[in-house]
Amino acid sequence: KMIERLFRRGAEHLNQWMSLNYDKNPILARSLVINILPDYRIENPDKGDTLFWSPSRPLRWSDFQGKPPIFTTYSAQVFSNFEYIGDVKFSKGVLTANLQFKAYVLKSSSWNARAGNSESALDHEQLHFDITKTIIEKFKEKARQITSVEDYDSEIQLLFIDMYRLMNKLQKQYDAETKHSINVIDQERWRMEVRNELRGYGI
Repeated sequence: KMIERLFRRGAEHLNQWMSLNYDKNPILARSLVINILPDYRIENPDKGDTLFWSPSRPLRWSDFQGKPPIFTTYSAQVFSNFEYIGDVKFSKGVLTANLQFKAYVLKSSSWNARAGNSESALDHEQLHFDITKTIIEKFKEKARQITSVEDYDSEIQLLFIDMYRLMNKLQKQYDAETKHSINVIDQERWRMEVRNELRGYGI
């Protein structure tokens, strides 16, 4: 009888806990929804030292506000990067992860040593920025495929690391193949490939 009472009391506590936490505790989630929000500040890209990627706001030479290294063989260099913000909501057994991405340039880390007002050099640097944008679009595609309620957070973080490595690889490959814009044929090839990829994402 004592064991029966203990089991009954445990079941009562479990029922009470379930009633209280059904719509509050994420560990009770039965399914996952990955919700991709519009890119951060895509409609209002200028924010102090930071310029966020936007189709309506290309790079300008005035954005290159950093001091060039004393010894450099490059004419100019843009500092582009990406991040994501995650916000999780739980309701009626469904865990919704809202993800927002940002591709950006830091003006104070971008510099112009000898490029002057060269349009071709600026186009080369813009494409570095555009490559960063393609990375977060790839990130979004892969993030949408995540379905694990238990491991979604670690999967997103691992995906971020993979995408960061890919960005660095593509940026280096781009500079190597175009010889930092000197090889005009490969520069145009990269321009067309990146622009076509962005169009494929509806951008």
